Amino acid sequence: ARPGRRGLPVALTDAADWSEELTTLFPWSRGPGRYGKVQSEPLGAVPPTLEVLDQQDETTGRRIRALLSSPRSADQGALIIHDPARIESLHLDGWEIELAQGETATQVDALRIVRLMTFPSEGIRLDMRVRGEQPLELTLLDATFGLPPAGAAVARMRPIHVVPIDEGDRTFVFTKTSR
Repeated sequence: ARPGRRGLPVALTDAADWSEELTTLFPWSRGPGRYGKVQSEPLGAVPPTLEVLDQQDETTGRRIRALLSSPRSADQGALIIHDPARIESLHLDGWEIELAQGETATQVDALRIVRLMTFPSEGIRLDMRVRGEQPLELTLLDATFGLPPAGAAVARMRPIHVVPIDEGDRTFVFTKTSR
């Protein structure tokens, strides 16, 4: 929720225990906080996984073949690469992903975010060449449409003229991993 000039409707503010200060949507989001936050019970959802299928040492580093999947059968997702300069090449299901700012990847500070507009139930095969031997930090994210059960009270109290922004109500689950 993002308060505007007139703030949130009273019924909506009374439906949950909103934080006093505004926050960013994700830990990697930049800029000042713009969103209200409600603490809730943990979702209990299993986060996305990256199962290494094969790893080979190469002259400049490693080649990693893995399967990125969403145990909760999410509709969409993202692969956030924390040190993209170390990536020599990245292919998702055989498609080469250009990590420069553009259609397939978004730059946020030193990160590259590769959005997955669909997330097939069988997962996405990842093939990447990484410079160096040290682990590469990644954040795996999946997204489903709608709010989790803990958001039902807020959704019920939302007046018809108050609408979610951008892509609507979403539930995100993410985890960090190193490979």
